[in-house]
Amino acid sequence: APDEAKAYLEALKARRDMDRTILQVLNLSSSLAKIAPQELADLTCDFLFEDAPDDDDIYRRIHRRREIFCYLDGQFLPESPARGPFLALLNHHPQIGLELVRRIVAHAVERTGGAGDDPAFSIQWNDRSFVFTRFDSYGWTVPSTMGYAMGSALMALEAWGHKRIEDGDDPSNVIGDIIGESGSPAVFATVAVHLIISNLEQCQRAAIPFVSCPDLLI
Repeated sequence: APDEAKAYLEALKARRDMDRTILQVLNLSSSLAKIAPQELADLTCDFLFEDAPDDDDIYRRIHRRREIFCYLDGQFLPESPARGPFLALLNHHPQIGLELVRRIVAHAVERTGGAGDDPAFSIQWNDRSFVFTRFDSYGWTVPSTMGYAMGSALMALEAWGHKRIEDGDDPSNVIGDIIGESGSPAVFATVAVHLIISNLEQCQRAAIPFVSCPDLLI
């Protein structure tokens, strides 16, 4: 019942007192990822990017995380590629899944000061210069560095890449999908490097631009 599922997710977005229900939906989202992917992605962002709650619940006000994501981020502990809707969306609707992961990372970038003047590095990808921004984000794949939800999202992105390579997809296409457009935060280069190291035999050609980047050899 896709129409009913989409309407249900839209209704949940409007309810700020349904945290437990929303969390259950996000962690048991395989079917919803198939029939209501965009609504599920939007609900995830609303759930995590929530500003200070506008009700009088003392627990919500005291324990809300005042950093990258709202206090509900703690519900994604322990981090896992299977936690939340990220892997299900990547598997069933890759473009929506990729966009969701990028929205999560973009939110972290914004909350930590935007692009700023942090040094960037570039690689030669598909015969053109590909620039990565926010060099400090290169370490964001370390668990819990920038929140449990983003850790799970990046784990899901890497797991999705591993599965595609194992299934015989061209590693260059997989890496290209992961790093996205020029100007992406460096954390996506980290995911690409993890995939290359773990699948070096298949990724020898895709590895050349990264190996030849002096910034990544430091």
